[in-house]
Amino acid sequence: MQEYEDEGISLGQIFKVIFRRWKLLLFITGIIFVFGLLGSQLVYNKLKTDYTTSVVYNAIGVNDGVYADNSQFNYRDLVKLSNLEKVKNSNNKYSSIDVKTLVEKEKISIKKEIVQDENKTSSQTVFTITASGRYFQNAEQARDFFAAVLSIPVDRTVQIIEDTNNSINLDAYSKANDYNEQVNYLKAQLTYLTSKYDSIISQFGDIYPTVNQTNAKKLSEFRLDLNSYFELHKFSELDNELTARKYVKNFNDNKSKLEIRQASLEKQIEDNEKIIDSLYDQMKRLYNPGPDEEFDIRKVQSSEVYAPYTTQISNLTVSNAQMRNELSDIEKQLSEQGGDATDVAAFEAKLTTYYNQLVHETDTYTAVSKSVINENTSFDYTSKAIDSKGGLSLLISVLLFLVGGFVVAAIVNLIIDRKYLKEDTIEPAYVSNTKPLPEKTIEEPKKEEAEAKELEETKEE
Repeated sequence: MQEYEDEGISLGQIFKVIFRRWKLLLFITGIIFVFGLLGSQLVYNKLKTDYTTSVVYNAIGVNDGVYADNSQFNYRDLVKLSNLEKVKNSNNKYSSIDVKTLVEKEKISIKKEIVQDENKTSSQTVFTITASGRYFQNAEQARDFFAAVLSIPVDRTVQIIEDTNNSINLDAYSKANDYNEQVNYLKAQLTYLTSKYDSIISQFGDIYPTVNQTNAKKLSEFRLDLNSYFELHKFSELDNELTARKYVKNFNDNKSKLEIRQASLEKQIEDNEKIIDSLYDQMKRLYNPGPDEEFDIRKVQSSEVYAPYTTQISNLTVSNAQMRNELSDIEKQLSEQGGDATDVAAFEAKLTTYYNQLVHETDTYTAVSKSVINENTSFDYTSKAIDSKGGLSLLISVLLFLVGGFVVAAIVNLIIDRKYLKEDTIEPAYVSNTKPLPEKTIEEPKKEEAEAKELEETKEE
């Protein structure tokens, strides 16, 4: 049997047709590539990308859920609408962020987790904030917005330290009208400052941040300076002098007040005694004893009839007892005369020296603590300042739309120039498993057969 072959469309022919209109090929590929790349990066990625960042706080109490003033810190409040609006309004570069929709559609969230190191010997509290990229112009805007939101507890901690009144005991000292109270307030201030130094040393270490590290002073040295002064100037000396001399603060100013109060108490006691006598007389008339019988209140005090009288008498008697005790204290103060004026003046001078020293030490601690806390209150990123998740990377977008554009352009060229593919091909052969024969191979035997038949007919004639 004679075998025939078809001639199919070769790969070379296909590429020849594709590149026949090479300008159109480049144009379509370029258009799809450019618009596809821009669309993926500017539109698709915005819809599909989430921005996220993770931080660790260095702020007093924040990791434990409290601020430095012991008020509550709830990390979920950072992404509440009120806080996000404050951040948005703080800077014009955030004006395009739709924080209301961001919150309403729950496209922003924050979580807290405890992360251990590789050796599981220590751990740290990590806060991670995540938001949909469609609400931000770009990653830079998202990064800055996240940083502003995450700075809220840091700023709050610094502000709390700024607003902390370290002079409460000194303020109370200035208002006290008693020497013993004043000495006790000064003692309390010394204890307060010592404990505050111990606290910041335990939290931040013994280093005091200064510009000139050559002359840097340790925090423990500030604490030592504080206690050294009061080891030389002991409060016990003031206590002993007060006990021995019984000084009364502002004695001359208080003397008239004491005398007025003394007269008032004596008058009130006298009036109460008169009322008590009147109540006894009323009870006696109500009891109506016989000629030879004496009135005894003990006989009637359990009777309900006399209850209003006995109750009132009892209350007045207790009140008089309390006022007599107060009178006794006033008489004692008046008799002591408040000490010699010269000695009192000398004592007050000592007291003022102690007070002024504590004012200086308090101002020093306030400046030192603010410097230390400002230096150490911050948040640190655990990795990059911002991470993008989802969407298409630039490399994938380039490859995808370059290849895709070329394929579409190739198909367009093949459709336009499809006739050039048909010119070099014929219909497939009818016999299966054989290749189609060239057209001339089929026609030539038929022609020879016709000529032979025509020759025979001629001979017969």
